[in-house]
Order: sequence, then C-alpha cells, then structure tokens
Amino acid sequence: MWAYVAHPHALPADATSRRGQQLRDLVASRLASWHPDLRELIGQTPPDTIEQFDFTTAARVKPWPTTNVTLLGDAIHPMPPVGGLGGNAALYDANALRRALIAVSRSEQELLPALATYERAMLKNGFAAVKAATLYLRLATLRSRTIRAAARTFFRLCGAVPPLRRAVFAD
Repeated sequence: MWAYVAHPHALPADATSRRGQQLRDLVASRLASWHPDLRELIGQTPPDTIEQFDFTTAARVKPWPTTNVTLLGDAIHPMPPVGGLGGNAALYDANALRRALIAVSRSEQELLPALATYERAMLKNGFAAVKAATLYLRLATLRSRTIRAAARTFFRLCGAVPPLRRAVFAD
C-alpha cells in the first residue's frame, strides 16, 4: 500500500476528476528523483486499485461508560496515513486489549474494570497519534518547499540518531 500526500493547490486543477491510470501517471510524473524501486512499485500498481480521497481525522472524544463492547484502531481514532502512526496505534490498541483480556481470563481482573483501563490507555495513545499524524500531514503539505525540506531533514535526523529520537518522541 502506498499513498501520495499533497496539498490540493500543488496538484493540477483536474486532479479530483482523475481515476486509476490517470492518478498513477500523475504520481509517477512527480517521482522522477525518487528511488527506482519505489517508482517501480507505483508503476506496477494495478490502476483499478488506485483511488484518491480526503483524509479523516478523529476529534478527541471523552471517556464513556465502559460496557462489554469496546473500540480500537480506526473505529475510534482515524487519522491521516502518514508516518505509520495509524497502524502503530491500532497495534498498540490490539496489544493493550489482548493484555486486558488475558488478565480477565486469568481471573486477575474483572471484565469491565479491565476494559476501562484499556480504554483510558487507548484514548491517550490513540489521540496522541492523531495529533502527531495531523501535524505531520500539515508539514508534508505545506506550500513552502523550504519548510517541507527542513521538516524532512529533521525527521531523517531523528531516525538516524536514536538519542535524539527518544528525546523528541518520548512520551
């Protein structure tokens, strides 16, 4: 799965009417300087699987009374697909819910208190990820090439220097 993220003003006026092959051609035309493997991946994508859409970002919700039905991932905190944050948040949710259900199955905790603990952690982590993904989307789609380049350089530096990454992104 891939996504090409751009500010609407950076796209041709008719971009919203394009589908499939036309979208693939548009994206491919903008990737001339990208790694050949990535260009090949996009070039081999079946046109009938390519769509465009606006991103949905969840508004923060307040905790609710816990029942035996709960939510995780995009069902509660959808976010733009940037930085892998949505997938990571969904995996965090699934693991936290798994831990809660294991505690219940071992009779270490009752179901509703375990789910309430899960929901508090899920809301905190999930909406922190929504906030970060929304910021990253804004940085990725700024009209200023200079600011976009500075942001990319900063994130690459954070990726290359673990102590900096921990200092910037630690909870």
